[in-house]
Amino acid sequence: MKLRDYQQAAVDAVLKYWERGGMHPLVEVPTGGGKSAILGELARVVVQDCGGRVVIATHRAELIEQDAAACRWIWGERAPVAIWSASLGQRGTAPITVCGVQTVAKKARDLGVVDVLIVDEAHLIPPDGDGQYQTLVRGLREINPALRVVGLTATPYRLSQGYLTQGDGALFTSIAYRVDVASLIAQGYLAPLVTGAVGAQIDTDALSVRAGEFAARDLELAADVATVTERVADDVTAALDSGRTSALLFACSVQHAHHLAAAVQARGREALVITGDTEPVVRSAIIGRFRRRALPCLVSCDVLTTGFDAPVVDVLAIVRATLSPSLYVQIVGRGMRPAEGKTDCLVLDYGGNIARHGPVDEVRIKPKTGKGGGEAPVKTCANCAAEQPASARMCSECDCEFRPPEKRANEQASSLPVLSTGAIDGRRATSARHAVGNVEFFVHKKRTGGGPPTVRVDYYAAEPPDASSAWVPTKIASEWICVEHEGFAAAKASTWWARHVGTKMPSTVAEAVERLKAGEMRRVVSIETKPDGDYTRVVRLVQEAGRQPGADDDAGDAPATTETEKLADPFNGDDLPF
Repeated sequence: MKLRDYQQAAVDAVLKYWERGGMHPLVEVPTGGGKSAILGELARVVVQDCGGRVVIATHRAELIEQDAAACRWIWGERAPVAIWSASLGQRGTAPITVCGVQTVAKKARDLGVVDVLIVDEAHLIPPDGDGQYQTLVRGLREINPALRVVGLTATPYRLSQGYLTQGDGALFTSIAYRVDVASLIAQGYLAPLVTGAVGAQIDTDALSVRAGEFAARDLELAADVATVTERVADDVTAALDSGRTSALLFACSVQHAHHLAAAVQARGREALVITGDTEPVVRSAIIGRFRRRALPCLVSCDVLTTGFDAPVVDVLAIVRATLSPSLYVQIVGRGMRPAEGKTDCLVLDYGGNIARHGPVDEVRIKPKTGKGGGEAPVKTCANCAAEQPASARMCSECDCEFRPPEKRANEQASSLPVLSTGAIDGRRATSARHAVGNVEFFVHKKRTGGGPPTVRVDYYAAEPPDASSAWVPTKIASEWICVEHEGFAAAKASTWWARHVGTKMPSTVAEAVERLKAGEMRRVVSIETKPDGDYTRVVRLVQEAGRQPGADDDAGDAPATTETEKLADPFNGDDLPF
């Protein structure tokens, strides 16, 4: 079976990361982006092409079944896949064993020699040596010290740790691949998000904080008040009356969830509650009705934040506040899956979460500094995935230049956009197309510190028809190609070279620049750029068609131009089930 382009790129990036000597990579894919297909194909390659054995571990029965189904979809029904899960009543091993971490954490020896452990929802792994995932890793390493661990997640960070690659004893060594929310929305793989104005806000000013999160009892007292509950019910009912079909509400306690459901029901709309205590049979029946659009409103407390798939969700009410960026992104992700008849998902944020954490595709992460107990906000370079101080204007790893922050005034939490790429209506930021007259290539060495150089590609504007003799070409944009880097940056460089040059990628920056200056890359006719968070991103190149081998230099008419699009759909509309 054929994967989407970014899914295949994720698999290739992990394999390339291993080839370069890396051990434990992370793959970051937004909720709804099809992580199961990626792990299924990666497991197939390890087993079928390399003769290895794979364990896929996760924490929920639904994900276990989904991941096993993905492996069979990739391989075929005769795939060597077994499930080991007490909750599903199965105990089997095979070259690919999909298991519940709760069941096998202390049974590593029963799994045998494992070459690769793939963790679905890797953000659940704690940074220290405790927990079921860490116990499983230690047990598997005792049998095979060369064990490699791959993590897949939409949120590669934890509240107490920051990025999963940071801190003493971090299990994961690098982010080998990431795909951003905006790209998947643009390609139609995810549904757009729109922010709705809300009628109330939870007052978090006086809430105490315990273990890095709002104290549960304090939060309940602030959120479960009649004025907030009534406004939530008004907003949700109005959204359903406007033609939306499926509202998912997140409460902060069981009692709060029932109060919200009662308020919606009082306005003539059926609403049911699911909590951790809901019987599995009842839970399955309620979710089934909701997925069929037979239940207009579902209220959840401490469940349905991960591993829950209901593409019909087109109203998402966050009636709680959280200090966890991961929980925030996971909640919003419940509304990002596309569905028939769904144009977007309306996000109603009653807890000030967007203001606290930023747009869902540009979340602000505050890792522990390890000194003085303080925290330092950081951002991630979209070019090479290196973490940088939030105030940085240039990446210290690849020298990619960040866009200056925009000044905003009088923002209220209820009106902030949940996506960075548009305003409140959620539309994509407008892209701009530029005619290119010249492209220059440089060996770009970091201005400070060590580290490998990069290839800097500068695009200059073409001369307009009415230009005067004093016209001087201006630079439109730059790209930094990290030929000698590792992980995510190396995967991006490989993809760029394959798309825009088409020959075997060189191993050094010096060779790359020499070959590019010699004309190995087809002439660029125009580029399209788009503001993307801290960056001005080149999203499309238009290049002249390349001369075929053996063709005469002066034969035929001038070549037509062909577009190389980073956001193209190579699958002719065919969708994947994961």
